[in-house]
Amino acid sequence: MQGTGKDAILKSTDGGLNFAVVGNVNSQPVVYLAISPDFAADNT
Repeated sequence: MQGTGKDAILKSTDGGLNFAVVGNVNSQPVVYLAISPDFAADNT
């Protein structure tokens, strides 16, 4: 959600109805994003 005042990486578990912040990008551009296949366990 870059440029909205909420520069964060968001996650939805209900098909996009609601989102939770899982990372903060501190107004830095996100060029690449890799998410672990086991994100629920390792938060990577």
